[in-house]
Amino acid sequence: MSKHIPRFFLKTVPSNTIINKDDILQLSPQQMHHAINVLRLKIGDSVKVFNENICEWKCVIYDVKKCLVQAVSKIPTFEENIQLIVCFSLIHPNRMSFLLEKVTELGATCIIPIISQYTQQKTINIERAKQILVSASEQCNRITIPKIYEPQKLIEFLNNYSYECNLLVADETLNNTSIEQSIISDRKQYAFLIGPEGGFSDEERIIFRKYPFIKKISLGKNILRSETAALALASVITVSLK
Repeated sequence: MSKHIPRFFLKTVPSNTIINKDDILQLSPQQMHHAINVLRLKIGDSVKVFNENICEWKCVIYDVKKCLVQAVSKIPTFEENIQLIVCFSLIHPNRMSFLLEKVTELGATCIIPIISQYTQQKTINIERAKQILVSASEQCNRITIPKIYEPQKLIEFLNNYSYECNLLVADETLNNTSIEQSIISDRKQYAFLIGPEGGFSDEERIIFRKYPFIKKISLGKNILRSETAALALASVITVSLK
């Protein structure tokens, strides 16, 4: 059985950087600490480094104190050329962490936290969220990290909506329009919106009618938690495009 090689996201590499064999790259002190003290790696052991600019490289640990690794070989990479915009009303931090991790694994490219009428959690720790997105990308072989925005009020988000696709809104009161019926396989962009615990208010449901880009869909007869609904939607979209 081949040994698992840990992956590390290179946070600061200029977009015009060209990596060649034997080049020296720098991890963060936290990453090197994890490699040496948690994973018990040593000088000469293999790691992988990646980001959108340099793609992915197999490296070996070169200098522990200076947090340096040496490039060995470039690894072929492939990612779907699909934009998946995930919009969700803020929920409890623990469940939000789960949501962020799983939609990253499923290919989310853009994440927009929303504050709606029944939203109980009004804030999100963006730096902590970014750490979760990086960690999830490291684990699932992505080379890109989803972009996450500061929370937006629902009306502001709808008024400024600029994506070239319908916004699929999960509505537990529907039972006749499924997500599968709303997916067009040749599209390059998809967006969906998940409500908070308690769903959207009656006032918000009326407001939705004013926006022609909104398409309401059903996720079945059961009432799903927000993170479950997000996972279900992202999964169906991802699988349908394979």
